[in-house]
Amino acid sequence: DVNGDGFGETSFMYEIAPDGLDPSTVKLMMHVDNEKLAIRGQLGVDPNNFDEVEEKTFDAAFEKKGEAFKSFASKKWDDYRDWLKKLINDELTPAEEKLYRSTTAHKFEPL
Repeated sequence: DVNGDGFGETSFMYEIAPDGLDPSTVKLMMHVDNEKLAIRGQLGVDPNNFDEVEEKTFDAAFEKKGEAFKSFASKKWDDYRDWLKKLINDELTPAEEKLYRSTTAHKFEPL
């Protein structure tokens, strides 16, 4: 409950990681009062010059909902970015590794 109104919001992120070194496309979604709010962008390393890449674009809907939601979503994005940097640099502890990626393979059985 980001804004303390007694109603919970939802948020999730997903990443589309291409083959090779190209930056990943990342999206953070929030559901607030039957509205969708999103941050879209890229995270990773530019394969041409090995500079870090971060594009972070907030939907205009964040401005209508207030600073609390934008701050919450921005922190979630930044936490993931920092985790990804540590992953790229092979600096994650075993506990940190499990924060965003499962280390357990899942097998789905036919119905």
